[in-house]
Amino acid sequence: MLALRRLTAGVDDKKKVDAMATWLLTWNPDRWPWRGLGATVRRVKDGRSHTKRWSCAETRGIRQGDRLFMLRQGREPRGIFASGWATKDAYRDEHWDDTAGSPTTMYVDLKFDALLHPLKEPILPRAALDDGPLGDVHWN
Repeated sequence: MLALRRLTAGVDDKKKVDAMATWLLTWNPDRWPWRGLGATVRRVKDGRSHTKRWSCAETRGIRQGDRLFMLRQGREPRGIFASGWATKDAYRDEHWDDTAGSPTTMYVDLKFDALLHPLKEPILPRAALDDGPLGDVHWN
């Protein structure tokens, strides 16, 4: 629960949350190693602003101000470990993976408001997302 409270910190206006679009971004460290993750976690925890470009596959509907969460996939620990806001609408650019079938993909700029280090602190486990109202969401 600590991880969930941290990830929803800063969202204290329920009406705002109900009205905004919310998106789930994924990260698989087996496919893309996040160099500098520890430093980025420290930066966000120190209250310093940090924005990162993140691939959103072919999703074009993300708009500036939308709520974003990040789900770690692949090997354990799997689950939600970050949250933030889209700083501008999704946009197309060169694909991050040279072996992908398409030369381009969609991206979103994510400004973190919470970022946990999945290997060093508890995150919201993937299995916990199957219970309660979250259980209706297709997470995989």
